[in-house]
Amino acid sequence: MKATRWYFAVFALTLMSWSVGAQDAGVDAKGDALDSGLDKPLQELVEDELSEPTLIEKMQAIDKVDPAKWGIRKDCISIRNIRNISFQDDQSAIIKVGRGKEVLMRLRRECRGIRHEGFIYQARGSRLCARFDRLKLYKTGITCQIESFEPYIKVESIKPGEGEES
Repeated sequence: MKATRWYFAVFALTLMSWSVGAQDAGVDAKGDALDSGLDKPLQELVEDELSEPTLIEKMQAIDKVDPAKWGIRKDCISIRNIRNISFQDDQSAIIKVGRGKEVLMRLRRECRGIRHEGFIYQARGSRLCARFDRLKLYKTGITCQIESFEPYIKVESIKPGEGEES
């Protein structure tokens, strides 16, 4: 709450400085350009500033994401939705599930060599499920248990209201 109040206080001060500067630039109180004219009226500048979500709003929107919109249901994803699995390290991978969506898969513990060795699914059906299914390394035969699936979202790309539960 305090951060939001602080943001609006800074915004109000910015708005006041814009209006003072706008008078010097030949703009009336409504933001319309006078005879000297501006490329963009003050009102449009303010609307552009308000339309861009803040980092705080983006972070809050991530908490409201519905995993089902990423194909995660009951901690499982359909194998037919998996387009690509790219391990980031020995314990986490990004799964492309189509439509520009990505899922973060975490393993219960480090699975040394999984990035380079290759693996096969050991699933009980047509879905890959956390806590039940495993990945088996080709060369060593080591199995690695899947711990969790979560929507993978980049903070820069989220918009408030996107992916929320209905």
